[in-house]
Amino acid sequence: MHGNWTVRCEKQGNAAEEQCFIFQNLVLREGGQRVLHIAVGFLAKEPEPIALVTIPLGISLPLGVSIMVDQDGLRSKFPIERCEPKGCRGGVKLDARMLDALKKGKEATVTFHDADRQPVKVPISLKGFSAGLTALH
Repeated sequence: MHGNWTVRCEKQGNAAEEQCFIFQNLVLREGGQRVLHIAVGFLAKEPEPIALVTIPLGISLPLGVSIMVDQDGLRSKFPIERCEPKGCRGGVKLDARMLDALKKGKEATVTFHDADRQPVKVPISLKGFSAGLTALH
């Protein structure tokens, strides 16, 4: 565990090597329903890490998802790729600027839109992000 980030390694299908990533699960205090799962890690042969988010079913898909670092920080927007029984997923490569901002930032905000197209903003602590990502190498 690195700050608010947990490291997990698992094998994908019949892959020879484990793939490791850092993640956070954010749940509602009442009822324990998951609001957001974010995982960051490296794909084979890719120098830039990717961030994968899973958000609840029943959201507005056309508006996609965005990640913003700190209040006036850098923002990255990306589409939802698919919805499964456990939620809707999307991912984005973290370029050098975004990665640097995440390592130096205190908090990121993931924004998606509910069925009425109203923004849902979920804060994510970046405490331990840099140390957790370094541990993956």
